[in-house]
Amino acid sequence: MGAYDKFYVPKLGSYYAFAEVPISMLDTVVPDGIKWSQRDDGSQKIAREFLLYWRESLDGTKCAALLAASEKNQSRDKPVTEEDLALWESVLTDLGVPLSSWLTAEEYKELITTADYTSPLP
Repeated sequence: MGAYDKFYVPKLGSYYAFAEVPISMLDTVVPDGIKWSQRDDGSQKIAREFLLYWRESLDGTKCAALLAASEKNQSRDKPVTEEDLALWESVLTDLGVPLSSWLTAEEYKELITTADYTSPLP
């Protein structure tokens, strides 16, 4: 079994991996050389511009981020590949977020129903 197999969703033909990270990570500059990491003017994007989707916690201290880059305007046409996940693993490990802490789509769904991400009904 490969390191990323549990993140593959056969029905969708793509990998779906999530990571819960400090909200400050959204303001981290994306490393040079990663596809889609530059703005039109050639400067490097920050993670907030680069990530396809994330959900902030209610207290604003962390977020659960989909590990997928947006090609343009917060959209993506191509599926996430093992190569993409290997790159995410390298970058996130450097930021202190190991592969062992990543979440599957099901684990993400569970996380966002917790009190950290969802307000109780009145």
